[in-house]
Amino acid sequence: MNKCVVYRKLRLRLLISGILAAQSAAYVQGAWAQTINEEALSSEEEVLVLGSRRAGRDVINSAVPVDVISARDIERTGFTQTVELLQSLVPSFSTSKNSITDATDYVRPAQLRGLGPEHVLVLVNGKRRHISSVVHDNEQARGSVNVDLNSIPPSSIASIEVLRDGAAAQYGSDAIAGVININLKKSTKLEMGATFGSNFSSEDRGYRAGESLNGNNTDASLLTSGPGGFALDWTNNPSKKDHRDGETAIYHIAKGFEVGAEGILHLSLQYWHQEGSSRNGVDPNFQYFGVDPDGNLTFDRAAIAATNADNDPSNDIRIDPREIGFDRDENWWFGKSELTDVSSFVNFDLPIGDNKTFYTFGGVSRRKGRGPCFWREPASNNNVRSINPDGYLPNVKPVIKDTSLAVGLKGNFGEYNYDISQTFGHNDFNFKGSTLNVSLGNDSPTEFDGGGTKFRQLTTNIDITRSFDIGAASALNFAFGSEYRNEQYEIYEGQPEAYTNGGVPVLDGPNAGATATVGTQCVQSFHRVDNIKEGRNNVAFYIDAEVDWTENFTVGAAIRFEDYSDFGSTTTGKLSSRYALTENAGLRAAISTGFRAPALQQQFYSNRSLQSTPAGNLSQTGTFPVNTSIAQALGAQPLEAEESQSISLGYTYERDSFSLTVDAYQVTVDDRILLSEQFAGTGLPEFLDSLTTNPDLQGIQRLNYFINGLDTTTQGLDVIAKYQPALDINGTVDLTLAFNRNDTEIDRIAETPSQLQPFTEQAILGHTNINNIEQAAPKTASHFTIDYQQDYFSVVWRTSYYGSIIAAERFAGDDPVNDQKYDGEFIHNAEFSISGDNGLVFSLGANNLLDTYPDKRFKSQSRWGILPYSGYVPYGFTGRYIYGRINWSWDG
Repeated sequence: MNKCVVYRKLRLRLLISGILAAQSAAYVQGAWAQTINEEALSSEEEVLVLGSRRAGRDVINSAVPVDVISARDIERTGFTQTVELLQSLVPSFSTSKNSITDATDYVRPAQLRGLGPEHVLVLVNGKRRHISSVVHDNEQARGSVNVDLNSIPPSSIASIEVLRDGAAAQYGSDAIAGVININLKKSTKLEMGATFGSNFSSEDRGYRAGESLNGNNTDASLLTSGPGGFALDWTNNPSKKDHRDGETAIYHIAKGFEVGAEGILHLSLQYWHQEGSSRNGVDPNFQYFGVDPDGNLTFDRAAIAATNADNDPSNDIRIDPREIGFDRDENWWFGKSELTDVSSFVNFDLPIGDNKTFYTFGGVSRRKGRGPCFWREPASNNNVRSINPDGYLPNVKPVIKDTSLAVGLKGNFGEYNYDISQTFGHNDFNFKGSTLNVSLGNDSPTEFDGGGTKFRQLTTNIDITRSFDIGAASALNFAFGSEYRNEQYEIYEGQPEAYTNGGVPVLDGPNAGATATVGTQCVQSFHRVDNIKEGRNNVAFYIDAEVDWTENFTVGAAIRFEDYSDFGSTTTGKLSSRYALTENAGLRAAISTGFRAPALQQQFYSNRSLQSTPAGNLSQTGTFPVNTSIAQALGAQPLEAEESQSISLGYTYERDSFSLTVDAYQVTVDDRILLSEQFAGTGLPEFLDSLTTNPDLQGIQRLNYFINGLDTTTQGLDVIAKYQPALDINGTVDLTLAFNRNDTEIDRIAETPSQLQPFTEQAILGHTNINNIEQAAPKTASHFTIDYQQDYFSVVWRTSYYGSIIAAERFAGDDPVNDQKYDGEFIHNAEFSISGDNGLVFSLGANNLLDTYPDKRFKSQSRWGILPYSGYVPYGFTGRYIYGRINWSWDG
């Protein structure tokens, strides 16, 4: 037997042993737990929508692990983004704090239980949410697609349920890692609020001698110096710098209205603006051409520095006098992007007649952004000096529009309950920005519309439930139904100037006459050959049943059949159970199979653009859909569905105001879909050109495409403990500890197709991307929360621990010697609130209260100290954030 398999089975047995040990410990705790305030209400008594179609099931008695996050929990995290607040509350949910990653800066991918962003199904009010049209083509989420959770503002959310278990048999494709259900508010209150915040941080800027070295590097080998007047020894020149940036303002208003005798209409509106923040280092590089003794222009930085350091004026390269006054502090931008988002949601329930309710809900959001690219020096070939004589920083300025609407009718006829619904979702990501198309020379615009992508989803659901008396301890809850889904993906081209080859060479400098870079730089643009509009249909049928077979034993089962018009059909199943060991303790277990259909975005994404190579250079790279002749000539195959197997075993304990859940799990996923490495090699560009006579498809130097590239196994442990002790003073205190340990390993990597082997030895998945799957997210995360309330005063303290990670940076040359370990860190958040009789609540809080920064990147990977921090670090690198909030609510 494979040693890795034996090792994984041993680890799972150890996890199970830990659960059984926890049971014994809980019995010891029995006498102590009796002292707890019996009148306190545990949050585990929340009634669930997820995990079971049986009404009235709560967290502790559920056969699968579910977290319930209340509106109060959401508000008091202090985070402005839905993705970040989930990360602060659910330890198995993680996201990176990336910067200069194009669309990924605005549609934030996140993981649940260490699996991919695409392995989480998102529901709103129990109905499937559409995914974003964005394909992440950078290393931090390479080839993934996901729901844009930030298009749902926190102020519109009543609660969030997180099902941490495979649930494809219950809810369909994507639910391999779990399901997130967002419940919208239905309150009739008038609510108004404003939140203001900013980073108040002090950074130890620059590098000390000997800091962050790797391999054979020394401070001397990394030194970049200039002439007197701006000489910078960035390897030994740290200094303190205070930051006040990232200013945020959020305004929201919401009101619920009674409609008829029992109907409720809830409307919400939110405005959110975030200023940018930056933690770039000082740029030590020469920016302008030098002039050698023969009067020739040069941009050989090493030569410029060396000849001016040998004390021989006869061979000095004359420095452009503008070097002395150049602002080396402000030319780069490395941190959070600017965002302005306006969103509105509606939630409406109206009983009509006997036993029938009409409902509708949905929302719209429009988000504009502005974020950084890499700096283009004045002397760079990627600049047109007549337009930008002092260089320029390209900016991505996307416009993201998101729309959703659901309409349904639920009720009962006889002994049957039904829910019939139609949902619509649409996402449009329009790439815009400030940049240049150098091949247009002096006629290049400086503002571009690069086109974009759209995704539309229509989903029809029919869900029917009925209870049957079969002589068991409870009635059998039997559910069945069907789903029809139609999806459409579109790429629309940008303005012609964004991708046209104007034929103008480099106009001046030592490379005058050389072929100029074609197309917009950094700002993604879609060519006319990228235009596509593809769709598919899917139909599904499911059966779901649950019963208390005895008073102590609950068992559930589900089976689901789905048929897709583009890749075929699949059947998945799930068994779950819970056994009550005592009145307070129980064991639960589940086993399931799952699947994830290849997204239309992954099947048909097409783009030709300048992309960074592992060495940090820019290269014309083509991403070709798997159905194109070019991709197929180089080994691409039609994508197949990912398949998964999931097993979990858990222990639950609840007595008075103490509760404990411990859940171990293992998830294997076969044929995971990912974007291949960029293939390059001798003769490959010429071969690509020979495959087509279309000039728009020629000139490609590197290519990649989507593949079913690997199999993985993920194992982990979730622990959640809650306790509300009795106090001798007025007030209540809630203590919560949430812990996750998670490990993902790759079992199989597909081989490089034989069609590519004459040109390259590049593996289908290189070291950097292997590391990102196995090591780039914390294997351990935990949150400890103290929530104290007394009359008009409350305080929340949350300490989070994010375990160590290993980052393989994008410009590390795909070489393991450049892997960098970042140690685990404790991050502390706090909020203090005072409320009055008039419905006003004033709050003051801080995230990252102690202003913790991660270790700096290796000097050799920091681009001369300009980009000193890693975007993989889960708590970010912008330091302390302080905010104030005022809320007012009125019941009238």
